[in-house]
This record gives sequence, C-alpha cells and structure tokens, in this order.
Amino acid sequence: MILDGKKENLVKKIEKEMKELAKEHEFEKAGELRNRIFALQHINDVALISKEEKVKNDLRIEAYDISNIGGEHAVGSMVVFQNGEPDKSQYRKFKIKSVDGSNDVGMMAEVLFRRFRNSWKKPNLILLDGGAGHLNMAKKVLTELNLKIPMMAVAKGPTRKKIDLRFSGTKIKLDENLIKGIMDEAHRFAISYHRKVRKKAFLK
Repeated sequence: MILDGKKENLVKKIEKEMKELAKEHEFEKAGELRNRIFALQHINDVALISKEEKVKNDLRIEAYDISNIGGEHAVGSMVVFQNGEPDKSQYRKFKIKSVDGSNDVGMMAEVLFRRFRNSWKKPNLILLDGGAGHLNMAKKVLTELNLKIPMMAVAKGPTRKKIDLRFSGTKIKLDENLIKGIMDEAHRFAISYHRKVRKKAFLK
C-alpha cells in the first residue's frame, strides 16, 4: 500500500484495528499497532534524512584562489574536496596567460573559463576566494558556458580567521570551519605554485 501511495489509508486501517483491540482489552497488541503507526508516519522523515546524507556524502567541492605579487608570476589554484576530504589527485594549477597587472577578478575569470571548458567532472559547489566582484564575475562566466552550479564567495579578513560569505544559486549548508579549511588549502596550493614559478623565473 505504501508503494502504491496509499500510506494514509494504511494508517487509518491500522488505527481502526488498534481501537478494536483496545475495546477488547488487548492492550499489548494495540500497543504494537500504535508503534507501527508511529513508524509509518515517520517513513518520509527517514527518507528525507537518507537523501540529505547521500547528497552530503556525494558532495564535490571545488575551491579557487589566485596568487601573485603586483600581477607578476600570477597563478591560480583549484583544489577538490570529496565527502569533506581533499582529493589531491584532482587538484589543478593554472599559470595566468591573458591578464596583465593586478587584476585578481580577471585572473579568476581566466581560471574558471579554462577549467570549465575541460570535460572534468563538474562540482556540486564552487568556492571562490574573494567578494562580491568575484561572485558577479563567476556568474557571468557560468552563464556564458551555460552552466548552473551553486557558488560561494569567501572573503577573509587580514588574519584569515573571520570569513564573509556570499551565495549564488542553491544555498548549500556547510560548516564554516570546513569552508575555512578548504579555502586555506586552496590558498596554500596557490602560494606553493606561485613560489615555484617565481623561483624558476629568478633562476633564468
């Protein structure tokens, strides 16, 4: 009956049986039916919880950061977190090619265009190191590429301890410590690559 969408009819049927048993003083059997009704009424809740857990466990997050000094040796990073854990085999780094000077938003746009023109697996959520300008730019990039992916711009204070969040698309709830940890990893990866590029240029 549940599979046929007749859960309410089933509950009513069991309630009727429960009342009849209670009238006959079969309280133990009536109690069993009461528990069965309670379980049936919460089937939807359990299904929703299971669905939310599956979404959480399947969540692929990509985070992006830019590193440069006055526009010199500019690079971008992409880190991937699957189920809340880093998947370093899917990290990507980008040497900025089309932007001159200190244009962090323009550099991020280049990284996003290059990334999403690839056939790599798409994320469930994009995290951007930046504020409103970065988020507005990213919306235009995704629109141009006919993509709809939830995004979050993460602006950090000078100490990188406090974060300011801006959202686009479906709002996915994440623990702020996880967001901070992911963005710190994107920053670390970008800085590491920037240092390698700068060192290589210096040696030349």
